[in-house]
Amino acid sequence: MDLHAKRQADGVFARTDTVLHGQVVDADDLPVSEVYVFAYLDSRMVGKPVHMSVPTGGDGQFEMFLSDGGAYYIGARSAFGGPLEPGEWVGTFDGEPDHKVIVKQGTNEDLGTIVVKEFW
Repeated sequence: MDLHAKRQADGVFARTDTVLHGQVVDADDLPVSEVYVFAYLDSRMVGKPVHMSVPTGGDGQFEMFLSDGGAYYIGARSAFGGPLEPGEWVGTFDGEPDHKVIVKQGTNEDLGTIVVKEFW
């Protein structure tokens, strides 16, 4: 069983020692609640992500626990599954043009802010 499959079997939100954290905000730099942060292995960020955070709280903070290090493409969305719906919040990690972050196993990395926009 590979590490991603083991992680899914252990539970999506199981704590690990490899963590991404940060804050989800809107264009006015205000925190946005009820947004999930997702990690994909594919730059297209379609299909099922390999990891996701619990929804952000009122402060917009998130933590996402990863099964191992590597390259991940990071997106954020207020819903998951299916096409975007009007009123949904959506955004990507913009620290790199391709939305990728390279994570070292056993680290706790701050992604800073992920800006989301309401889809209409």
